[in-house]
Amino acid sequence: MINPRLNLHHVRTAFIAWHLARESHFSLAQCRKTLLAALLHDIGGLDEESRLQPLSYYDNELNDHAVIGGELLASVPLLNPLQRIVRYHHTRWQEGKGEYVNGEKVPKESHIIYLADRIDVLVARYRKEDLLSEREAITQVILDGETSLYKPEYITAFRKISACEHFWLMMTSTDFDDYIKEIPRIHNDAISLHNFRDIAGMLAFVIDGFSQHGVQHSLVIGRISGYLAREMGIAPVQCLKIEIAGLLHNLTSLALCAAPAHTGDENVVWEVLSPIEAISDIASWCRRQKEEDVASANHPEVKILKASIYLASLLPEVTLLTEFNARVGESAEIAPELTELVRQHSATLLQIFNESVRERLTLVQHINQLSRH
Repeated sequence: MINPRLNLHHVRTAFIAWHLARESHFSLAQCRKTLLAALLHDIGGLDEESRLQPLSYYDNELNDHAVIGGELLASVPLLNPLQRIVRYHHTRWQEGKGEYVNGEKVPKESHIIYLADRIDVLVARYRKEDLLSEREAITQVILDGETSLYKPEYITAFRKISACEHFWLMMTSTDFDDYIKEIPRIHNDAISLHNFRDIAGMLAFVIDGFSQHGVQHSLVIGRISGYLAREMGIAPVQCLKIEIAGLLHNLTSLALCAAPAHTGDENVVWEVLSPIEAISDIASWCRRQKEEDVASANHPEVKILKASIYLASLLPEVTLLTEFNARVGESAEIAPELTELVRQHSATLLQIFNESVRERLTLVQHINQLSRH
């Protein structure tokens, strides 16, 4: 979404890393961790420049996206085991010196992902040409990095997979599902909505970095949405989904960078999520939150989302609850049946806003400290 040059980079890197890990005799658990970390390895790129810099084959070691990515993953319980892998995924082997960084042992999965990442970056240069005819040239560039860039045993694994024509044929594919289907069982995996909510909270931070709003914007909307849904007596599972919708409502801002990956139709973004059965309704609410037609007004989830978006913009502007309540009554963005509920809970909504701001600012300060080091 952020830039066409990034299209499929992460799933291809994961595909390559999975095969390198298997050829290097990683356990199934290690292969899985390698795969998941590879899918998320650039999550710490908080602007377009930091996402695109690593697409140069001889990458810039000063780019902070790896350490920031590790920090973001550490904030999500389900993904915490991946944080050290991502933190060190740009560590060069340097004849063995890269086995440790500042006295800390670098996970072997990090070295695998670094190699997989560089392979895909190199392959991307030739994708529009005849990739199969360039395979030997690509392979030689990678082999030249043995010991200086890459751990020799993983280069051995690359020799094996690069000898297989099927590998190169796969690398010509532009279909996300082709890569996922090649990885046994992973496409059947499931996570709980609670885990997905935690992941959505992490994504909200990345989304807000690319938007024109403050770093707390999507977090505030998610938490207010969930709170209002609970106070309305909506079923717990649905409340969780409404909170997730609030966290992800501004996802389309990722596709509004200098070189957008789509034609400008924001619905394209939500159509990508719609086939994921468990969250197709979330995608539908997010798509409808900007609509003004009568049909959207019949969905309580959309009403809550619209109200929460308005409240997130209102709360930074008001200092008195009396002013807040007056503005709430004047807004067309808040459905009449929600107006009194919002007024009754104005103090709690202000508390949610202030806590979310503090939480995000603490994260930003911590990331800034990491970047300076």
